[in-house]
Amino acid sequence: MKHIINFSGGRSSGYLLNYIDRKNDNIFIFCNTSKETPETYEFINKCDIYFKLNLIILEYKPKGFIITDINKCKKNGEIFEELIKYKKMQPNPVMRFCTTDMKINVTRKYLRSLGIKQYINYLGIRADEPQRYSKIIARNNKNIYNDMPLYYNNTTKQIVQEYWKKMPFDLKHKSELGNCDLCFLKGKNKIINILRNQPNKADWWITQETNNKHTFKKDISYKTMLELSKQPTFNFEEENEIICNCNLND
Repeated sequence: MKHIINFSGGRSSGYLLNYIDRKNDNIFIFCNTSKETPETYEFINKCDIYFKLNLIILEYKPKGFIITDINKCKKNGEIFEELIKYKKMQPNPVMRFCTTDMKINVTRKYLRSLGIKQYINYLGIRADEPQRYSKIIARNNKNIYNDMPLYYNNTTKQIVQEYWKKMPFDLKHKSELGNCDLCFLKGKNKIINILRNQPNKADWWITQETNNKHTFKKDISYKTMLELSKQPTFNFEEENEIICNCNLND
């Protein structure tokens, strides 16, 4: 059975690469949304070279996918925008089709094009992420088995961080940025705090909301969050974030 390793471009996902043998039946995949941070693309490239992954980089196309590489892949929101135009709507916390269409379905279509329908799916879920683990393990079926070695080996965020401190390279941004720079599943305060340091990151999100006349979040626009970020001490009352599964392909 083939082993599929879904590399999200994050530190935990990169740490997972330690557990995987470089065998002929292993396929390393990164699904590009075009909204990853510049630092994420740099980290992906360094991991590919250092771990000798022969990484397959895939991108969503309506009803299909394309295979690309780190130098040619889209990095300015083009893929996400194309998905929105095709769907004629934006994703939101209730309808999170961005992950399904740009990652899960793209991976499945690629594997089916190779004649692969049964495989073990490796994911970088840590031991301190039990909620994510429970969601994913429930999806196992006769064709796809989701394996999470970091969870089973009691690997925590602290262990992952210490590992990368000792490596010759690291992901050069804080974990709060995640991979999708201003994902609408992030809490409002987190987005506002990011915009205090990097206000230009709001541009793409504001453009989509303006063009489509809808907000990604139900109760606030990115334009409003950008304005609020200009107030140094402003914060909403504490809010719960929605767990993003953007690095998961079940």
